Amino acid sequence: MYYTALLGHPVDHSVSPWLFGALAATLPLEYGHLKIDVGSEDRLAEVLQALRMLGFRGANITLPYKLAITRYCSFLDENARRTRAVNTIAFRADGIAGYNTDSIAALQSIQTYLKAVKESDKVLVLGAGGAARAIVSAVYQLCDDVTVLNIDPSSAESLSRDLSSAQKRAIRWGELTDRSVLEALIEATIVIQATSVGMYPGINDRIIPYEVLALAASASDFERKCFFDAIFNPYRTHLLLDASSLGARVCSGTSMMIFQAIQSFQIWTGYSVEGVNVDALHDQFEKLVAHIDEPVCGCGHNCVQEE
Repeated sequence: MYYTALLGHPVDHSVSPWLFGALAATLPLEYGHLKIDVGSEDRLAEVLQALRMLGFRGANITLPYKLAITRYCSFLDENARRTRAVNTIAFRADGIAGYNTDSIAALQSIQTYLKAVKESDKVLVLGAGGAARAIVSAVYQLCDDVTVLNIDPSSAESLSRDLSSAQKRAIRWGELTDRSVLEALIEATIVIQATSVGMYPGINDRIIPYEVLALAASASDFERKCFFDAIFNPYRTHLLLDASSLGARVCSGTSMMIFQAIQSFQIWTGYSVEGVNVDALHDQFEKLVAHIDEPVCGCGHNCVQEE
């Protein structure tokens, strides 16, 4: 019997037990995946010790512990070392191995469902946490025009310092404000949302006000822009619904969740599931998460039109 877990706070929004169960169902494998809410960073050590004692193979790490978990790892793969963030751990005889499968999964999602990332692209990333680090690391290898905006600008500065290359244009950074977002949106070809704003249960929260998106759309061609949101629950956040209503192409975090899960599953079990039908999983996954009603009045809000 294989046991794995999801560690984070909160974790109620996750449907990872279903997803890993679906992957295991393609094999002759008994498998169980648990969601464990770790209420504070101080409890990480005891939770990890308990999982190891109980024979768990490993765990996925989600918000807010993708950075903190690194200090418990005796080994980090190349992506984890570069980003200083871990979203998958495996218990080994000689310690805990840390991996970052978010990097490859995010890039797969963007390039499969939106567009190929090119050197000429201008990428705007919202957020500077573990998910943002992973995504920036992957995208920055393909283009060097990357801007990171975060509510706490010092975190964005730290990300830029850690990931910028001396051979390329430094990753620009700044504070996430309506003004800074508007200026960056007008120039951007790819917009990536990597914060928890808009995640279930706070599905009505907006990382960018609709009015700011509308101003950017009036000053640039939104049909040439792509929006990716790392959030998978709800299926489409207000950011994606608003951007789509203004003509942009959009992609939810569902595909990223599936792609990273496939990599994590293989790390834990040694079984290959590369042949799994990702589109079929995507369709099933969509039915399990929350949905926001599509805007009906064309303004980007869920207004009721007067008769």
